[in-house]
Amino acid sequence: LFTWLSAQPRTFEEIRSRFQFAERPCRIFLDTLVSLGLLTLTQEVFRNTPLAETLLVRGRPDYQGPHVRLFDHLYLACDNLKTALLENRPVSQDYSYFFESEQKEVARYSALMHESSVVPAMVLPQYWDFSDSQRVMDIGGGYGRLCLTLASQFSELNLTLFDLPEVCDKARNFLRSYPPHLTSRIDLHPGNFFQDQLPSGADTVVMMRVMHDWPHEHVKLLASKVFAMLPSGGRLLIYETFKDQGSCPGD
Repeated sequence: LFTWLSAQPRTFEEIRSRFQFAERPCRIFLDTLVSLGLLTLTQEVFRNTPLAETLLVRGRPDYQGPHVRLFDHLYLACDNLKTALLENRPVSQDYSYFFESEQKEVARYSALMHESSVVPAMVLPQYWDFSDSQRVMDIGGGYGRLCLTLASQFSELNLTLFDLPEVCDKARNFLRSYPPHLTSRIDLHPGNFFQDQLPSGADTVVMMRVMHDWPHEHVKLLASKVFAMLPSGGRLLIYETFKDQGSCPGD
């Protein structure tokens, strides 16, 4: 909707006809977008606000569409708030299905994570200097966005991407469109990080947006496997959104 309106403001009937919305919910929907500050209505014509133009138009540098789709997937956890409070465990989803034969849902979630990984992949090298590393292994590395970013910024760095076989196949297709001087330094290693042995050779391991999906016992298992694989002086980098342990609300 916002990408379409970016090209030309439209009337209510034009919008309803374009998207085949029923009249009543369409009117409520557009009124809500106006109230949220995402659209304006002037002389019966709807236009994007500057905020919508910046964040919700496909192709713009700050386009947030992938994040909206990702959190639409994660908001289902709100149904299980009571469980989280009583049992002290993640309820965003049971990701054990990732390791079963059904590939459709794996591909869907992996695609969401890939689309929303641009900013994390760019931010991590700003906080950690990888120039002292010889080989970095990205566990649960998806389609290879972080590996590609690190390869482009550190010319001597070799990388290993460890993920499920189905995801590695997608990563192979994604990386194929990039220059060989980058992709030739990225090795794909398919496997199940709970069941399979981690490949050796890395002195730095990255786990980006992986730990939050699992209960404590799974997190401890992953951390212990990484510790056992790393050489003396090796490093494990965990990239997650954390709540500070301060006493004030909002910390």
